[in-house]
Amino acid sequence: MSPRISVRPAGAGGTGGPPVEPTGPDAAVPGNAVDGHLDAEARVPYGRARDLLVAAVVAGCGVLTLAGSRGLPTGGDDGSLGPDWWPTVLGLGLLLAAGGIAAAGLLHRAVPDDESVTRHGLLQLGGLAALVICYGSAWQYFHFVPVTFVFVAALTAVLGSRGVHALVVFPAVIVGLTYGIFGLLLRVPL
Repeated sequence: MSPRISVRPAGAGGTGGPPVEPTGPDAAVPGNAVDGHLDAEARVPYGRARDLLVAAVVAGCGVLTLAGSRGLPTGGDDGSLGPDWWPTVLGLGLLLAAGGIAAAGLLHRAVPDDESVTRHGLLQLGGLAALVICYGSAWQYFHFVPVTFVFVAALTAVLGSRGVHALVVFPAVIVGLTYGIFGLLLRVPL
């Protein structure tokens, strides 16, 4: 249930001064003006086509991941997991997620958008995609630790964090934990 805000109609008693039109965020909110209440939350439905498009893109990524994992060597005869195991699980997970997104889009009639698409959000998304591509490319030529440190710091900066803790301490902790667990304990070649 959305909260309701009481608004005195313009010119209805009060201070004795001239009627004041409501301004600010409450003035543009749709609601029931007859009873003097405005809905603080406006529900804006969207079409199913967007959910189905997102599901198709996620399913396409899943199919590409599965196709790429077929080129990797399989596990040994002793039943051990091979290099193709994680990409196969990831591809199947993406296909399941696509099915869930499509089902949710078909079964739910109207869900409000949290926020509309903005230029700033699109620039952030483009920056994140560029960072991931650069990270994958740089990792081929440089060691895991400096590349991952720069990647996490840049990722944090693109998402809006500032300061020493966010741009130095946080990436150092992430790199330390990741390298400690995978590089030192599990002996995964990074």
